[in-house]
Amino acid sequence: MIWLSLHQNFQWVFAARLLATSLALAAFAPATSWATFTLIDNFSSYSVGSAINGQGDWTAEAGNNPTAAGVAADPLDSSNRVLAIGAGGFTSGRLGHRETINTDPAVQMNNGTTATLFFRMAWDIKSVDLSIGMTDVANPISDTIFNSFTQFRSQLAASFTPGFDNLAVRDVNGVQKLTTDVSPLSWYNIWMVINNTTDTTQFYIQGSEFASQTLLTSQGNSSFTFRNGTTTNNLVTLFIATGRNLANFPPNPQENIGPVYLDDIYVDQSGQNLVNPVPEPGSFLLAMMAAALVTWMYRPRARLQRR
Repeated sequence: MIWLSLHQNFQWVFAARLLATSLALAAFAPATSWATFTLIDNFSSYSVGSAINGQGDWTAEAGNNPTAAGVAADPLDSSNRVLAIGAGGFTSGRLGHRETINTDPAVQMNNGTTATLFFRMAWDIKSVDLSIGMTDVANPISDTIFNSFTQFRSQLAASFTPGFDNLAVRDVNGVQKLTTDVSPLSWYNIWMVINNTTDTTQFYIQGSEFASQTLLTSQGNSSFTFRNGTTTNNLVTLFIATGRNLANFPPNPQENIGPVYLDDIYVDQSGQNLVNPVPEPGSFLLAMMAAALVTWMYRPRARLQRR
């Protein structure tokens, strides 16, 4: 009977440890992928209402104009802080485009490598004309080109007026519509997998209408050549540009009024990474519980002493 009791106890301990280990492995399975992402900015350390220009690694043509490029409260969660790109802030005498850039070394994507740019994006119901992506130009704000959009290499475009809410990519062949159903005031997760060997980008989205992560396509194509074709340059600058036009012909709005909201910008310089680097609170709690369980199960136990 004593042997049976000890045997049963051993089986229980073995099973419990196996369960704890399995739970931990499941909880931490994405940890490696999370770890390879580098946070560029989540705007949590900045004051609401402040201009983004000069904070962190940000430079904005709008200067100290927080309406054009500044930190705002998340429209769906007032406790969160985000980057808001709105109207105004254009250089005097220029009707073309306005630029905001980030030059953190962690955004650089070397020639001959693949990297992943992740961010969350939402926008207001007013007109939007904004593009975000990467360029090989160190400081595109300093250019004298009227159409600074031409300096994009990998470019995701959001050009919305009421009834024309579509994401698009601007590649070497022109504007390619990617979606037909995206909603204002909804957060979307965006992954841009940028291959700087083949000079192509793939775009993934999740949020609102896209319940699961979805590879975006246009006319059956899911891999889009850089806007300027093939190059052998490093991509060195995270580039955000807005525009305004003298003629308001849908789907091209007259000006980016937005605002467009951006948050949780990450880069993985090591390759394609389709993990969400912003884990859900439940996933974090599960990981902590698993870690605690493993620690408890494998704690040193006192040996039985003979009497």
